[in-house]
Amino acid sequence: MSEKLIFNIYFTIPILLIVLQIFRFLIIKNFYIKHILDFFSFVLIITLCHYLKIHFINDNNVFKVFVGVQILVYGMIIYRIQDELLSNYFKKSKNIEANRFIRDLVRIVFSVIFMVIFLKYVFEFNLMGLLTHSAILTAVLGLALQDTIGNIISGIIINVEKPFNIGDWLEIDGRVGQVYEINWRYVKVMTFDNYFVHIPNSKISGNSVVNMSKPVRSVTKYIDIGVSYAIPPLKVKKAINEVLAKNNSVLKNPPPSVRLKHYGDSSIVYLITFTVPEFAVGRNIIDQVYSAIWYQFKKFDIEIPFPIRTVINKDVEKDNSKKNEEYKKAVELIKQVELFDGTSIDNLYLLIEFSHIDTFYKGAVICKEGDIGRTMFFIIEGEVSIFKNSSKIAQLHKGEFFGEFGLLTDEKRNATVRVENSAVLLEIDREGFSVICEKEPIIISQVEKIFDERIKSDKNIGNTEKQEIMKQTLFRKFKKLFGIK
Repeated sequence: MSEKLIFNIYFTIPILLIVLQIFRFLIIKNFYIKHILDFFSFVLIITLCHYLKIHFINDNNVFKVFVGVQILVYGMIIYRIQDELLSNYFKKSKNIEANRFIRDLVRIVFSVIFMVIFLKYVFEFNLMGLLTHSAILTAVLGLALQDTIGNIISGIIINVEKPFNIGDWLEIDGRVGQVYEINWRYVKVMTFDNYFVHIPNSKISGNSVVNMSKPVRSVTKYIDIGVSYAIPPLKVKKAINEVLAKNNSVLKNPPPSVRLKHYGDSSIVYLITFTVPEFAVGRNIIDQVYSAIWYQFKKFDIEIPFPIRTVINKDVEKDNSKKNEEYKKAVELIKQVELFDGTSIDNLYLLIEFSHIDTFYKGAVICKEGDIGRTMFFIIEGEVSIFKNSSKIAQLHKGEFFGEFGLLTDEKRNATVRVENSAVLLEIDREGFSVICEKEPIIISQVEKIFDERIKSDKNIGNTEKQEIMKQTLFRKFKKLFGIK
């Protein structure tokens, strides 16, 4: 190679490098053009080192310096490419941010590879050969790095399968917290007490993990509450359902529910089920529900008993109930209703005890058209209006009743009922009515008679044959619903 050519190469390449860097920092603002200029700079450095190696081929030490520079530049090029792919391509093109664990792992792998190459070609030190031929050293390193390697492998599995993401709420080995960081060695979670817990990846892989944020962020909550044996379930369920309906933090879909769970030593225990928007707010909403139930029970005179044993005189309790003016008024009204014609006074009082008496004020909606109803209502005081398709079709007064088809057949409400001024209503649920049916079989024949009268009064139903078919269909449904043979 001529000395003139070598001089031109040694002189031209550094000048080009300087011009490119000045152009990059002072003129070019575009992100991608800067990367292109960096790439050309690396190519020029590699080219310069190539000719310098040839020029100093007889000087081994200088020759190795240029080889080392070339290896470092190649490493920087590959590092830039992988960093661009992981940090920008996934984030901008697929809207997925490259996981920190994957970035770190790729960088470590590339760093180790280039370190081995650099040591081999610059310092003539074969690290892989040393590890291969030294069984003792390999064993020592393997044992020393056993936990670390296990965490790395578990970390790879976690990042591939993605059972959880940053921000998810997890329960791991009895610990509950929100995922704050996922790295190559551990998962960092923040507990409700605002302190960090570092859980090794290998422990996560070897234990059950409950993700409270997937597949949906909403979470179902269950709470128990004990109520006095003297309070009918209808009254308790109604009071609790009002609390759940008024709480804006409780999701209405799926709808909350109240179920009798079991009979305890000193109380009847009810299971309250409701859904909250996300796990993090669950504790606050449970506090709101519990607090509101306490006030609601005070309003409805519902007792939450102490765990004590009480001896109750049943005859005295029954006499006191019969002396209650409200109960007497209700019995006087419902004994005149055709449905309970022939029912004994004692069983009517029992029905009242199973039911719930409540006061509704002007404009209150008792039931809505299209809703599924399991109760019927008797008007003790006041008036209610009946609306169908938003048009008023009737008005009911003291002593009349409505909602019997929902109670008896599980049919949807065929009208909306709204209170005119104020009204006192007796609400009877299916469970209480079923007990009275068993004690008073005459009610069954009265139900069939009411079905017959209601169907015949409906002008939309055709001839007598169709009316009879519909009556028998409803009556069969009633008997099946109440387990009557």
